[in-house]
Amino acid sequence: MEKALIIRTDGTKEVVEFNEGSFLKLAQETVGGWVQLVTLASKGIDLWLNEEGKLTGLDQNPIATALWSEDYGLTDYIVGNVIITGGAGPEGETIGLSENLITALTDYQRQIERL
Repeated sequence: MEKALIIRTDGTKEVVEFNEGSFLKLAQETVGGWVQLVTLASKGIDLWLNEEGKLTGLDQNPIATALWSEDYGLTDYIVGNVIITGGAGPEGETIGLSENLITALTDYQRQIERL
């Protein structure tokens, strides 16, 4: 089993397990709809978020926005719950987070208030 981290708009975090065949369903349930992938290359992680979150008025996710801003600056903001994985493998498969990344992301407290 692979591991991913959910970061909710209220700041709570939860480690979840998945296998390749179950990830899409888990991601869609977590974000509440169609998923959009955002890669944060400097951290080696992928954020999966609701593709229509801004259109449907989901709350801003201050922690995910802070993660985004470290790679891309204050150019945008993230809304809704996100699920974080370790990127894609050589065959395009979704890879889970390492224990080190889980610890770093679980301890991550930086937030950006509503933009």
